[in-house]
Amino acid sequence: MMGNYAVRETIDHALYPLAKAKEIELVEPSLRREGGSDHVPFDEAGVPGFWCVQDVADYDKMHHSQADRLEHVRWDDLTEGAQVLAVFAYNVAQLPELLPRKATKEKKADQ
Repeated sequence: MMGNYAVRETIDHALYPLAKAKEIELVEPSLRREGGSDHVPFDEAGVPGFWCVQDVADYDKMHHSQADRLEHVRWDDLTEGAQVLAVFAYNVAQLPELLPRKATKEKKADQ
């Protein structure tokens, strides 16, 4: 949750339907911050940005290398990831309010 504890209850609510699915094993959402991903600029601007982790398999050996090709895709993992993100996105889109924001560096400096 990138250090955004205010979003915890909302994340739990959005993921709840998946927690009941026996085919998908969810782990507890983490407050841990993680860099190096496309979500970081959103997080830094105060827009909730998250990342999801599945079994990393050979990610560290293939990602952004000449071996990073379609034949190495783990289709079951790709399908499961798409399902989880679709349910999460739908549930968040149905919320009556925006996800809770955290203060940006600029907002903290103004205070």
